[in-house]
Amino acid sequence: MITIVLFATVGCGGKYTPGSTAHKSQHASTEPKGEHPPVSLEGNYSVLKMYLNQKWVTNTDIKRIQGKELAIQFKGDVMIDASFGNEGTRTFKMDPSKSPAEIDFYPQGSTVPNRAIYKIEDVTLTLCMGGTQRPNNFSPSGDVFIMVLKKK
Repeated sequence: MITIVLFATVGCGGKYTPGSTAHKSQHASTEPKGEHPPVSLEGNYSVLKMYLNQKWVTNTDIKRIQGKELAIQFKGDVMIDASFGNEGTRTFKMDPSKSPAEIDFYPQGSTVPNRAIYKIEDVTLTLCMGGTQRPNNFSPSGDVFIMVLKKK
């Protein structure tokens, strides 16, 4: 059986202890200055597809392997892999004033972020992560991890 824990192996360095309530951190989202209004990702999302290990995988493929679909929840400044409990819980900080918009995910117990970019189109959220190196586009190439989510 293959277990997929989102973001867990891409440039992290921290450990997460299941059951910990220490998911609130110094990495809280801040409102950007200027003309960009605050962006909220708050809500529950279904994973439509992912680019992982240099290939696209659909949620149907994942369900066939894992026995369940992947789901992500954003709550405040915390992202939770709702499919597997708190294993994928991490805080994040967004900067929508950048082009493309930037988001940094902080694994539990780590001050080293997983650097990513994001875009929101209607109810679809696309995240593209490159570990410690932030991608500059959403091209599926090399070692990037792309996740396409649909808000429920």
